[in-house]
Amino acid sequence: YRKERGHVALLRAEKSSAHCEERRVAFVCFLQSSDPDVDKATLAQYRKIAKSNAPRGICNLGIYHGNGDYGLPVDHAKCFSLVRQSAGLGCAVAQYQIGIYYHTGAMGLEQNKEEAIKWWKKAAEGGDVLAQHNLGCMEGNNGNN
Repeated sequence: YRKERGHVALLRAEKSSAHCEERRVAFVCFLQSSDPDVDKATLAQYRKIAKSNAPRGICNLGIYHGNGDYGLPVDHAKCFSLVRQSAGLGCAVAQYQIGIYYHTGAMGLEQNKEEAIKWWKKAAEGGDVLAQHNLGCMEGNNGNN
């Protein structure tokens, strides 16, 4: 069932128009499984989406490199490079993620709260509610209720 479900989603993703990048990403993102054939097909689809310069697809591919998802080797430099590219294209999710990396010192970065806040502000302006939440929590922790 899982393989068939993945196959159907990939077909839908393939047939989606270039203007429906978010829909294509949504169809593909649930496909991670223990089935190597599905993982290869899913990764191939994400690479195709990323090559079309779709910000969310680039972001997700970067995160997969950072986590070692879909059989990819963990590669923090590749992760940050792709997520940063996506952020530069205006992806609020990627901007939020870069804030997380700076806040925690992940992906080989030095921990830098000011840089994290800068990226979360960009993401919040782009409508990312997690960035808005984090900024609100930081304000609250600083006594600005």
